[in-house]
Amino acid sequence: TCLATQSLFLSDADGDLTVDVQNLSCFEAMDGSIDLTVLGVNEPYTVMWTGPNGFSSPDEDLTNLEAGEYVLQITDALGCFLGEVVTVNSPEELTATAIAGNPLCNGDVNGTIQLNILGGTAPYSVSWTGPDGFTSSEINISDLAPGCYDYIITDDNTCETTGQVCIEAPELLELNALITDVICFGESSGVIDALVSGGTPGFTLTWAGPDGFTSDQSFIDNLAAGQYDVSIVDVNACQLDTFIIV
Repeated sequence: TCLATQSLFLSDADGDLTVDVQNLSCFEAMDGSIDLTVLGVNEPYTVMWTGPNGFSSPDEDLTNLEAGEYVLQITDALGCFLGEVVTVNSPEELTATAIAGNPLCNGDVNGTIQLNILGGTAPYSVSWTGPDGFTSSEINISDLAPGCYDYIITDDNTCETTGQVCIEAPELLELNALITDVICFGESSGVIDALVSGGTPGFTLTWAGPDGFTSDQSFIDNLAAGQYDVSIVDVNACQLDTFIIV
């Protein structure tokens, strides 16, 4: 007698057919497999699988499979059919996005990198390398000098993804000034036109000079001869202390 079409059961369920599906270890790994056991069918029988991208095979057990749906058709000795669809799954692609926190001031060693890991199969391990022999196995790293940091992320199935994140520091805070010296003894005709570069714009200047002179301007004039000390602070509180003699 012919067998009615039956469901394809998993290997831990009762039924005439059992299947053990091994999903892909990594995204697009081509290492999926299907292990089929056929019971209670009029022998001899034939097996035919069809699948993604024109795949076909007469073998009961399949290896080196890509992700997708595989259609099974068994034809027994009486010409009866038994069929089912088996899905081989793939992990999501292992990817990472990075957020870099740059040092606020030139010379600081307080950069940070945070990784957001997606896909693959948790748990993950991370290997970092960077400037001056830097290494770390932490997902998020801190106290970083400027430079480029390379990472390798490995998931639980040894799938890998790599990337690079660069830490950048502001340019060194500097003062360049156009100076007009006092021409004659006793005059107050000196001029300083301060030009600040580097750092992060949003500068404040604090001047102190002879005879209690103070100012917070970048252009100061009517200056007596002498030394003018200046403290320059940018928007990130980076500071430069220097002086100009008129």
